[in-house]
Amino acid sequence: MCRLFCWVSDSPMTTTQALGSDLGLLTDLSTIHKDGWGGAFLNSDGSISLERDTSAAHESELYQKVIDEFATSCGMIHLRWATSNYQVCVENTHPFVNSEIAFEHNGGFENAPALEGLIDADLLSSMEGQTDSEWYFLYLQTLLRKHDSVEDAYRELIPEMQKLCPYSSLNSMIVTPEYLYVVSAHNPERLPEGLEPDYYHLSWDQVSGVTSAWSSGVRARSGQPLANYHVLRVSNATQEHIISPIT
Repeated sequence: MCRLFCWVSDSPMTTTQALGSDLGLLTDLSTIHKDGWGGAFLNSDGSISLERDTSAAHESELYQKVIDEFATSCGMIHLRWATSNYQVCVENTHPFVNSEIAFEHNGGFENAPALEGLIDADLLSSMEGQTDSEWYFLYLQTLLRKHDSVEDAYRELIPEMQKLCPYSSLNSMIVTPEYLYVVSAHNPERLPEGLEPDYYHLSWDQVSGVTSAWSSGVRARSGQPLANYHVLRVSNATQEHIISPIT
């Protein structure tokens, strides 16, 4: 269970600039989502920089340095609230990065090792941690090798996960050199006890040259809701966007 934020902008900006007056809301959420934080940031050459820390964001000197100093035209931040007794360690901390893709997830699912037979062997051997989220990331990468788009990959992924790995949420944010993706895919009937009904809702908007998307509670404004089982794709070059169903 986590909080997510991402953006694409006309020119490089820091996380602090991208969030503006909402920065305090995100940081304050780390008092609950306290099991580490991470950020992935697209560089001008198409590579992706990764920063992660097991400290709660509001207590992390690295967090403050990264959000204030690292400027990018496409980036994302993840606050972790560890579930299912997965260890708090850097290897289990989102985002996960491999080659030209960065991925962060909010949610959980059962029976993650059931995905093993669906994941390419070379990707499986690259696994660093133990979380269900990393299993999910490796499976998604496998599907991207045979599908032309993230949207098509999810059209295969969703029914397989429903069959093998009952989930509360597969919400994710994905950074590539060309696009930012925001994936809304969650099961309201499996909402963990004690969470607000809108916990897995995602919103987005385009304001003053910045397209951003976020989990509930991260911004004061409501934005536009991203419908469940839909993907928002934003061009890093032009901020043109398209929303597509994935079921």
